[in-house]
Amino acid sequence: MQGFTFALILGVVATSVIVGGAQTLTAPANLLRNSHFWWASNGEVPDWWGTGVPERIRQWHGCLSLEEGAPLPGVRALRLFNPQEGTPFQLQSYAYALPIGKPYTFSVYLRAERENFPVTLRIGYDQSTRVLVSTKWQRFVFTATPKRGHWAPGRLIVAVSFSQTGPLWVAAPPFE
Repeated sequence: MQGFTFALILGVVATSVIVGGAQTLTAPANLLRNSHFWWASNGEVPDWWGTGVPERIRQWHGCLSLEEGAPLPGVRALRLFNPQEGTPFQLQSYAYALPIGKPYTFSVYLRAERENFPVTLRIGYDQSTRVLVSTKWQRFVFTATPKRGHWAPGRLIVAVSFSQTGPLWVAAPPFE
């Protein structure tokens, strides 16, 4: 019986150390899946990301492509190309089941082919900010409290959009 008690105590202590150790080693929570753009089971469209642009652009081929050369190791860049001036091009995350009415931070690395390229960052359907992107990778950070997250109740999205012709590169978009 003493051996059993000792083994039981040892098992509880070992489990506590393993579980406790695992909790201290976790990275800060990123609420977005596939923010490194590694997985793309639908051609060049990263899993858990999407766009409605093919409905508005006739010559869709080449408008979305995954590339190496992201500003951080271990991630890929997503090149968005808008061939039609004035046509909104939006890359949107999956609609996550997250509460609205609390602050969130969306950050992303962006790069354009020309200076002062206007881009809109969105959290939900009602919070956005406009940033001017340059030809060098730069991280943009946007914090907001959405009141309307998505057309589906209880869901929340983040998005990057632009209406100018030309390419925009997107990389490493965490959402916290």
